Amino acid sequence: MTRSKVVAVWVLTILCTACLLVYQRVTGPTYPIRVHSQIGGAEVSGKLIRTHFTNGPASVEITAPQAKGSILIWRLYPTQNAWSETEMVRRGDVFSATLPQLPQAGKVEYYVKVTGPSGTGVTPAEGSAILRYKGETPAWLVVIHVLFMFLGPFFAFRAATGLLFGDKNPSKWLPALVFFLSVGGFILGPWMQLLSFGALWTGWPVGEDLTDTKTLIAIAGWIVAFVADHRQLSWNRYAFWGAMLIMLTVFIIPHSVRGSQIDWSKQSAKSSK
Repeated sequence: MTRSKVVAVWVLTILCTACLLVYQRVTGPTYPIRVHSQIGGAEVSGKLIRTHFTNGPASVEITAPQAKGSILIWRLYPTQNAWSETEMVRRGDVFSATLPQLPQAGKVEYYVKVTGPSGTGVTPAEGSAILRYKGETPAWLVVIHVLFMFLGPFFAFRAATGLLFGDKNPSKWLPALVFFLSVGGFILGPWMQLLSFGALWTGWPVGEDLTDTKTLIAIAGWIVAFVADHRQLSWNRYAFWGAMLIMLTVFIIPHSVRGSQIDWSKQSAKSSK
């Protein structure tokens, strides 16, 4: 490839990886719900958190200068329990209250009822926010896990853009791709899952965690592509683009969807024995 093509390939690789990283960052059930609305003539803003550590109760805060009062309404998730109500304390323009401290993988759903000068309403406007509790994980482990999980797609994009720009040997990136995805998804990921939620693996075939399952599918696709390329099979290019399509599809699925959660009905049964 010419120098200009090499530069273009690396720029596209970085841009594609960055877009994927941003998408994963702002989607999914752990990203806070941003609140900015008018309720009963009061402007309400803030973030409704959806993840919290198990070391204490979770604080919920909203800013509503014109509001007369607000109530935090919550119940364990997933249950059909009656909703509990907690009056939110006002400090200046900020209303706050706490949700109960729960164990790893415990979930609670909640919403906030706001009374403004001209009426009452709730936020979020539709449904509720679902918060999941997790154990603390060392920052260095989180950083390395995220780095490895995105170095996989980075080398995948590098191979794909190189192939499109006439790189004579784009498959040279496949070993690094498989290595980073495998270590990130099969070693670091389960380690983090164990520390956060008390389980090494909750995807297929033992559970329904889409994050674990999609990681398994993506890595399997690239292993097939790597073997096909290494053995110079006639369908190696089809295997490569198939693995690329699978990886993009599974990464579009937001992180932590259908993740670990406590079955409160089983917990109640245990406590009643």
